[in-house]
Amino acid sequence: MKLPGISVKHPVTTSMVFVALFVLGLVSLSQLGLELFPDISFPTAVVFTAYPGVGPEEIESSISEPVEDAVSTLNGVERISSVSSEGVSMVIINFSWDTNMDTIVSEIREKVAVVEEDLPAAAERPSIVRYNPEFLPSIILNVSSSTPGLELRRLAEEIIVPELEKIEGVATVGVFGGKVAAVTCTLDLNSIAKLDIPILPILRVFEAENVNLPAGSISIEDQYIVLRTLGEFTSLGDIKNVLIGYKQTVPVYLGDVAEVSLGYLPREQFFRTESGDGVQLAVRKQPGHNTVDINRMVKDQVDRLRQTLPPSVLVKVQSDQSTQILNSIGSVARAAVFPAQYPFHSDHLGGHSSIRGGDLFPDELCRHQHEHCLPDGDHPRSGDVCG
Repeated sequence: MKLPGISVKHPVTTSMVFVALFVLGLVSLSQLGLELFPDISFPTAVVFTAYPGVGPEEIESSISEPVEDAVSTLNGVERISSVSSEGVSMVIINFSWDTNMDTIVSEIREKVAVVEEDLPAAAERPSIVRYNPEFLPSIILNVSSSTPGLELRRLAEEIIVPELEKIEGVATVGVFGGKVAAVTCTLDLNSIAKLDIPILPILRVFEAENVNLPAGSISIEDQYIVLRTLGEFTSLGDIKNVLIGYKQTVPVYLGDVAEVSLGYLPREQFFRTESGDGVQLAVRKQPGHNTVDINRMVKDQVDRLRQTLPPSVLVKVQSDQSTQILNSIGSVARAAVFPAQYPFHSDHLGGHSSIRGGDLFPDELCRHQHEHCLPDGDHPRSGDVCG
């Protein structure tokens, strides 16, 4: 017996099957993850190499070009481009879509390792990153305050960011803008010249002092103790007391030739809001987690943090991917439930037409109705209204 016959003969069973499928569909729909972009892997990789304090031309000749030559022999390479800026080299490698990006990253690393020994010694080790749409922030927050002098970046890094990173599914929270607190040492060139101490040894001694080093281990009876030497600075006095050299037999300390103070790094990032200087927080989620759920938990956590932050501090949402996702899904649902409310567009021979429910050639429809409702042989007259 064919399926239509079975359905007609057993209507109750057929109805129960369709109800079960409907309920199963609703349950499955509630468990689906909502994302703005599909889970795809773009065939693009980027090689980053930092070389602080070097100009773009030297970056290009000493780093970008050797890395480009090394990766150009990889299979599936379609295009290689590079961006050489002050202190940073970025080599962008585009592969064909059939390239397995899971294995190509290791191949890139092998190629870069061959030329890594030829790169400048002061350059940092190259890092390889695959492009992924999920690297984009799922939600961006703006932090501002009407109180002048408030260290918003420090407040964000010490209070807001740790609480947001505790949320399950949050990968990182990037901070942009604001003043970065740092210890600044301003050298007195006149004092250095009088003491006849070169600047480069001062920098090397200063860097070598601020480290903790392992000192081995010892065993005392039944105890095993690991030793280390503490050399990191804990106060401004420790920095001022760094020995940088001798003038004959007299020791010279950093405090003798420099002014050590707690200040801020030169600003390279600026973020402005309607209240003045502000800080921007970019929240990135972990791959595989639901964007809508993550953003909802982030906004709930922000609401709780507002109760503990100073009254003048405002935390606002600048962009939210979950809003775009829900709007897109809502549009699709409305189109599915009320299709007649959405126009049908078509291009025919270069022309454009638009058809809506209820607008299907009203004159012809009216004439057709008249021809059916008037007696035989009569025709619609001017002024007749369709009934």
